[in-house]
Amino acid sequence: MIKENRNNTIDFLKFFAMICVVWIHVEVPLVNKLNNTSVYLVRNALDWAVPYFFAASGFLLYNKRPEQVFKYALKIFSLYISSSVILYILRVIIIVINSIIYGKSIIHPIISYTKNINLTNLIKGNAISGQLWFLMSLVISSLIFGTLLYFFSYRLILILSIIFQSLSVIGIFNVSILQYAEGFTLGLVWLSLGAYIHSKDFMHLNKKLYCILPLVFVFYVFENTIINSNYDWVFLTFLTGMIIYICKIKNIKASYVTKLGALSIGPYILHLGVYSIITNINSWFSLGYKDTSISFILFAIFICILISYLIWTPLNKYLIKPIERCFFNFFDL
Repeated sequence: MIKENRNNTIDFLKFFAMICVVWIHVEVPLVNKLNNTSVYLVRNALDWAVPYFFAASGFLLYNKRPEQVFKYALKIFSLYISSSVILYILRVIIIVINSIIYGKSIIHPIISYTKNINLTNLIKGNAISGQLWFLMSLVISSLIFGTLLYFFSYRLILILSIIFQSLSVIGIFNVSILQYAEGFTLGLVWLSLGAYIHSKDFMHLNKKLYCILPLVFVFYVFENTIINSNYDWVFLTFLTGMIIYICKIKNIKASYVTKLGALSIGPYILHLGVYSIITNINSWFSLGYKDTSISFILFAIFICILISYLIWTPLNKYLIKPIERCFFNFFDL
């Protein structure tokens, strides 16, 4: 297994990146309702979170042998499987309760939901729940990254991943059928970027970086809101690289936030399941809270994160880790 040399700044920002991801998903009804520039400005300001998670993984994989990268990919794949099982069971329970309360068929909605589980959607990562695309994309991008490590340096892998992503955007390599959201092509860019940044020193940029970073961030948010071109990912990649480099040169002291950040994958995986419970309770008991109100959104974000953290430890101990051990025993690792 890969032993992590913790970078506390990485973990610190993971906590806030996780909050951004939860915020993005919880505010969807508000974005769809208002559909105006101010809402999209806030929405696009949260976009740094997912690239950061990919780059943070790449930062961890720096100086690891290809075989270690493959073990990491297997670990993430086992997490993807166990997370899918957890969220599928939760979804079925909610369907059953809904069917009982509203006097509808139980079997039909379960069959309808299960029909979405096919090989293509499992590869894309959205067969069970949309947020799991990140795990599957991380698996695929890690496998590609590990394979390329046999032949190329971090710099060349980053260049090749950017070329592949560019060709994918212009349609020369159409892999959209196997991708959901940003997918593994962009995931590979950000993963490679994290490893490359860890391998380099740009001492002449250290002081300038703190001035440039806010400018790039503001430029990306406004560019993505107003122009929304197919090349927003380029500016987002620059932004991600700068954030990761700051993490490298500024390793802060450990704190409660860094400890929570180290466990941020829990809320990342579970928050949509918890949010589904919140919205259904609102419906079951006719509480009348609007999912587009700011107060409801903030409340839901807090509860999603709190409940996810509370249940993550027992789930990790009694389900996720045993499944992980089964995978490693099966592959004799």
